[in-house]
Amino acid sequence: FKLILLRVLITSTAGRSVLPGVRLLRAHHPKRTFVDAAAPVITPHYALIYKYVDGMVEKRGPFRAGHLSVVNKYLNEDGKADVDGKLLMGGAFADPVDGGLIIFTQRAAAEGFAKEDPYVTNGLVTEFHIREW
Repeated sequence: FKLILLRVLITSTAGRSVLPGVRLLRAHHPKRTFVDAAAPVITPHYALIYKYVDGMVEKRGPFRAGHLSVVNKYLNEDGKADVDGKLLMGGAFADPVDGGLIIFTQRAAAEGFAKEDPYVTNGLVTEFHIREW
């Protein structure tokens, strides 16, 4: 993991941390104290964005089981999102159902999903793209 240390300036007249569990470092200035805190590690995610044909709700029926089979392939065996590099969440947009969004932790997983998805291979998705998020 890549950690970046932040130095946050806080004012403390009593010499105590205003953040529970955070150790204070005394600075040269008697009324100022510095806190060393690790910045959060930002992990990129990848959004697979679909644009659907008109009437998708009516047209998807014959392909829905195959689509859900691909969804299940990218989930863990227990049916939960695979934190190690697969599908995290997703679904169709509502009112109107004109597209969908699926979030992955790896670009390759998003690309593989789109290649296998019966909605794509059978023309129900008119276009798709993957964006880092």
